[in-house]
Amino acid sequence: MLAAGRGHISDLQLGPPLLPTILLIFVSIGLLSPYIGRKYAGTISVIKFTIPFVYFTKTDTLIWTIGDDVNYYLTSEKLLQNLSALEIYSITAPELISNIIGSTHSLYYWYNIIIMDVFGSSYAVPVLGNVFVTTLSGILFYHILFEIKQNRAYAKYGTIFYLLHWDVLSWSSFLNIKDILVIFFTMICLLSVLKIARENDTSTTKLHSMILVIITAMFWYLRFYAPAFIFGAAILWFISRDKTHSFFAGGLLVISLPILQVGLASASNYVNIGFIWPGILTFSTPVIPFQLTSATHGFLILSATLNWIFYLPTVLVGIRLFFTSDRGRLLLIYLLLVLLFYSVVPYLSGSRQRFQTVFVFAWLEYHFLWMYFPRLKMEYRS
Repeated sequence: MLAAGRGHISDLQLGPPLLPTILLIFVSIGLLSPYIGRKYAGTISVIKFTIPFVYFTKTDTLIWTIGDDVNYYLTSEKLLQNLSALEIYSITAPELISNIIGSTHSLYYWYNIIIMDVFGSSYAVPVLGNVFVTTLSGILFYHILFEIKQNRAYAKYGTIFYLLHWDVLSWSSFLNIKDILVIFFTMICLLSVLKIARENDTSTTKLHSMILVIITAMFWYLRFYAPAFIFGAAILWFISRDKTHSFFAGGLLVISLPILQVGLASASNYVNIGFIWPGILTFSTPVIPFQLTSATHGFLILSATLNWIFYLPTVLVGIRLFFTSDRGRLLLIYLLLVLLFYSVVPYLSGSRQRFQTVFVFAWLEYHFLWMYFPRLKMEYRS
């Protein structure tokens, strides 16, 4: 068994490969152009990939690390050296890797192994891969906003805002962490729920139900309890709307109960109900910038400052949208469930866990700008 433990920073190869970076930039431009236009797609893609490329080119050691990021890289690198190509690219690879590392959370290691096998075994490679995943998340964000507002201009500029959001740039540009994939999978699921609610035909329901099943299975190897938030939000949202999708909501409940049971059993030693109110306050508020240490979370100082600037408007907009936006309420219920869970599990609560809800906060911040800046609003309507 290969134990997954903290590695040594001195063992890291940091240098980013130039050609894969250029390739990912052009692919990102191609994917984003239909949604936000070639000019915005080009500018944003260059910015997003240049930040980590310059960072890893100019440094000989990691300036910022949280431990897990180093472990993901070193363990994946060792697995890459010991697994055959047939084993790496087999659909059973997550189960095989789980047996080797002694943990069910093997999907992100598999992701690291594949991308390093293709582009090189530098620490920067999976980080660049994560930046690319945020591009894909941006496309999902576009579709989610369109489902909520049915306005392509609103979705377009909201996507630009999300792609350049300070938290998205900060967390994806410097660390090799699995939360980027967690966000991506979560957005797929929430978009599928919105699609099922909008379309009443059986084929659409079957398609997106299958997507939910597949992503839930993948979550088991990534962050097994995450679907409980998604399904819980969907169930509460469907119940709050009408009885049209009661059968579907019941199906989600059946799926989510065993996930919730396993999650509660795993977290039982860490649950602290008495901490709920301090926990809600801690998780719902951004981290205080001067509390961030340069060795671990110094990269968040700017984003934490901006989060505080937007904090009160975000709360007020969120309250308003909860009562006025039928489809947006799904995202807000999801946010509340995540908030409640981490508020009673302070051991797991932190800025990294808060980051998995970044797409909800980005939407609220963007909607605030859309509401209270008439010039922007006029441009959207034009």
